[in-house]
Amino acid sequence: MKEKRYYEMYQEFYDESLNHHAERIKQYYKEKRSIGDGENETYNHIVTTIIYKEKTNLIISKQEFSKIRLTYDNRDSLTHPDFPNRIFEKLKPVFNEIDTDITFVAILKDLAEYHALSKLSSNFRHNHQIYRMMYELNDFSEFEVNEFYSPIQSNPLIKKLHKLCDKKKEVETKSEVETKKINNFNLNKRYEDSFINLYTELSKYIIDPQKTTIKDFKNVFTKNFYSHDSKIYFNCESKLATLFLDKVRNEKIFKNLTQTKMAKSKMFVSLDDNPFSQTSFSNNIRNSSDKDREIVDELIQIIIAPKLK
Repeated sequence: MKEKRYYEMYQEFYDESLNHHAERIKQYYKEKRSIGDGENETYNHIVTTIIYKEKTNLIISKQEFSKIRLTYDNRDSLTHPDFPNRIFEKLKPVFNEIDTDITFVAILKDLAEYHALSKLSSNFRHNHQIYRMMYELNDFSEFEVNEFYSPIQSNPLIKKLHKLCDKKKEVETKSEVETKKINNFNLNKRYEDSFINLYTELSKYIIDPQKTTIKDFKNVFTKNFYSHDSKIYFNCESKLATLFLDKVRNEKIFKNLTQTKMAKSKMFVSLDDNPFSQTSFSNNIRNSSDKDREIVDELIQIIIAPKLK
């Protein structure tokens, strides 16, 4: 086989390997991003496993083939760049000295993959800032492990991604601000007075007035979640407390009161000083007694009865 053919084969193997592993990295990034893994963990796994381990597992990485690697690595000093085939003329006798059943073409393929992975590793590390922003944006449409710009900031793609990341942060910040503005239980105005006046009765039966003041009561049920540190501390059985809250929810006294929001707010605290979770809401309500329902119905009437007249 002519040496020219070896050179052409090497280039084909190299390009094929480079494209194959670059696509693997891209797909691995997308997969890990889709399930919520962190970018740093994903990046480190690619560097240490997909690139490094693949490289060390190649036949050409074994000690007995080190002279072939060394010879090829010194190609710039051993051959003139105008004669790219010449290095393979020098590699063939080095290979023939090795006692192996592996063919020269197979070694050539491994050598090409070895150097493709080395190039991939260098480019991947240098372009990490770009891939980190793609990961943040969850957009890998322009993902390539290609030649890098030096300095990296001169790369037009990084400038584009910076703008997209800044815009994303701006939208997220605006959304967070808007969420904080409306994040309350939205007490129906027609029940506002009667519900607040209910504090006196509740402090007799189910709320601990030593830990929950009238101000706390108003804050929890009427203010935005992030504007205060108030909580409602119950001094009754959890079944009665959660049944009351669920009844208030069902009567549409609030427009935005749900079990999920109450649980996430962590503003409703049981007798044992634990905030009610969504699971505890469901379990306690299911296990409540007729007596519990009777007490809750009487309390609810204090709120809605004046509006029925």
